[in-house]
Amino acid sequence: MNHEPVLIIGGGPAGMAAAIETASCGFHAEIFEQAPRLSGKAWDYGCKADSECRNCNVCKVRRMIRTVRESPRIRTHLDSTVFKIQKRQHGFTVCWRDEIGEIRDMTSSGLVIATGFDFFDPRLSSRYGYGRIPDVITSAELERQLHSSSLPTRISDGSIPRNIGFVQCVGSRDPRGGAPYCSQTCCAYSLRMAARLVHLDPDLHITIFYSDLQSLTPETDHLLQNLNPRIRLVRALPAEITKLESGRLEITTDSDAGAIEAHEFDTVVLAIGFRPSQALRESVLDIGLELNPYGFIQEPAGSGILAVAGAALGPMNLAKTIDQSASAVARMLALKRANI
Repeated sequence: MNHEPVLIIGGGPAGMAAAIETASCGFHAEIFEQAPRLSGKAWDYGCKADSECRNCNVCKVRRMIRTVRESPRIRTHLDSTVFKIQKRQHGFTVCWRDEIGEIRDMTSSGLVIATGFDFFDPRLSSRYGYGRIPDVITSAELERQLHSSSLPTRISDGSIPRNIGFVQCVGSRDPRGGAPYCSQTCCAYSLRMAARLVHLDPDLHITIFYSDLQSLTPETDHLLQNLNPRIRLVRALPAEITKLESGRLEITTDSDAGAIEAHEFDTVVLAIGFRPSQALRESVLDIGLELNPYGFIQEPAGSGILAVAGAALGPMNLAKTIDQSASAVARMLALKRANI
């Protein structure tokens, strides 16, 4: 049993952290990742530093990729889509399809589910105009823009925006939409990104619309206490986003006093929340795992053969994802050793 590898489904930050911990404990790990590269959604994330490091942990993910690639105890299967997990008497069989369509399987007594999360689809909130108004973009799309360019540009005409509005809680804290929970990352993300953008562009002004800013880390507190004067916070969520004849975007809000206010921007960024990953839903249930009321996987009872890592359990930031994944695998392997 000691020579069997731990099978890890997902090669994002959680899966990589699980593999690195597995290797450090003396076991071998096999990572199955459907994308052609490691790091999952974090591949598109960019550094949030302005005049100082903002502890976004993106650089840590880059270092993890190198560690995984260089470890003799970790093997990666890229372009490999796991389509079934079967529970056996003393472990699990993972079935996957590789990039040339070949179906393969592997059985082991150790399994880690690190399938991550899905982003909320903002087209479901029609009042924001996403999909209809080109310059209404998501936080994930802004990340991709900055990954390939130093400054964001407007999709409609390629110009550099002078005023950007961020809208918080899109797909989060929304009981009617089935997501009454906080996505844990959006407030810190928007504050970091805003600080980064105004640092890069001295002519840029940003307004963040929010219902309740979550102070979940010391870094968030620091950003709030040292807010750049070109970043404005408005406690109101948009009733509607429309495109004006000038091509600019108008956000209409209801103030606390009941007054209707209009704000104009060149670009609007929707800070979209986390939704449960739909990957392997049937298999997850078939092997005995349960879902919480919101559809995320519930952490299983202590087991030497099974662990769930990262945002498959629910919304969490990169730092927590990495720490939780390593801890979950360490507990699993400690029980595995005890049973050898």
